[in-house]
Amino acid sequence: LIIVGLAEALLRAMFLFPHSVYLQENAAASLTNLAFADESANLLMQNGTGVAIIQMMKNHLIQETCQLFGVLTLLILSCHSRENVENLIQLGAMTAVEEAMGAYPLNSHIQEKGQQLLTKFTSRCITAIAA
Repeated sequence: LIIVGLAEALLRAMFLFPHSVYLQENAAASLTNLAFADESANLLMQNGTGVAIIQMMKNHLIQETCQLFGVLTLLILSCHSRENVENLIQLGAMTAVEEAMGAYPLNSHIQEKGQQLLTKFTSRCITAIAA
């Protein structure tokens, strides 16, 4: 319950102040840490974390830290269930990750984690087509 309450407060702030780079970076860093806890990734997906992170990445493409925490959070959210992967794809995460990777080709963390995400996304799409 504490994780959910904290996440909701962070998300509320992210949605209220979408143009504050400082707030977006710090909220995304906190959400990244929260997502590591067992079962919290699924709860975070249900309360809109994916939407907030993707929106942050779109709004702040020129902010490398926002992109890094965005990619990390999306990767963690995608690790916990196939449903999370499908939801992230529908929310536009693939485009957000591709744009982050394109904007920061020399950031090894964005490139590595972004590639892991794109592999998950494309393998999920290929599996859906084959089914």
